[in-house]
Amino acid sequence: MDNGNGAVPRGAERWLETEAGVASSWRRLGEELRDFWLTIRRGRPEEQYAERTLRRMARGKLRDTLGLEVRDEAATRAKAERWLAQMIALGLRPGHLCVEYGCGSLWCAEPFIRYLEPSRFVGLDVTDAFYAFGRQRLGALLAEKRVRLDIVSRQSLREVAVLRPDFVFSHRVLHHVPPRGLARYLRNICALLDARTILVIEHMPRPRRDTPAKAPRYTAADLQPLLPAGWVCDAHPFGFVITHRADDAARMPARR
Repeated sequence: MDNGNGAVPRGAERWLETEAGVASSWRRLGEELRDFWLTIRRGRPEEQYAERTLRRMARGKLRDTLGLEVRDEAATRAKAERWLAQMIALGLRPGHLCVEYGCGSLWCAEPFIRYLEPSRFVGLDVTDAFYAFGRQRLGALLAEKRVRLDIVSRQSLREVAVLRPDFVFSHRVLHHVPPRGLARYLRNICALLDARTILVIEHMPRPRRDTPAKAPRYTAADLQPLLPAGWVCDAHPFGFVITHRADDAARMPARR
């Protein structure tokens, strides 16, 4: 829309912004209705993922971090040690209470459990079938370190939140979360947080066979609007660090 000389008529900018805002609102509403319909028909994405993965494992297909055996145990253990080192660099100490959201078969959790003092590690996942494999591998260690494992539920989230975790992390989970499940994923994790908790979400590009690594599925700008007030999402090469900064949260834009 112009007046013939390329200039936008007075007042047209506001009209265009309003129309764009209305279109964006309708688009978001359409996406929410579509997500709601898909959830009714197919179930929650995390439940679908668990069922699909367990079927594949039952057919003998090895996974990177799930099961008694994994595709490349040496590589999996090395990645877990690097992730522990990253968390220590962020301030994790043996006496801290640390929660892993999406603990799987405890391949990533194992070095954390060894590093932390007894009763200082909690693992949560959408099904106990995943961490049952970890129980088989690490039974004596879990008993020695008094590790708590539980299924994600409103009750378990409330019970763990009361403990006021120092660190909560989610490793190799976010890239499995489709857009329609992102809000629930973050809502569940954020239910665990105390104002002093440091939340760390791993989100690195996932290479496929014979192809270069893809770009990460989400940016900090995707997560920030879904966080509670006062929580700020900062992007790092390994993923996201989310902390409570009530005083300056309103004036700190999410980094891409």
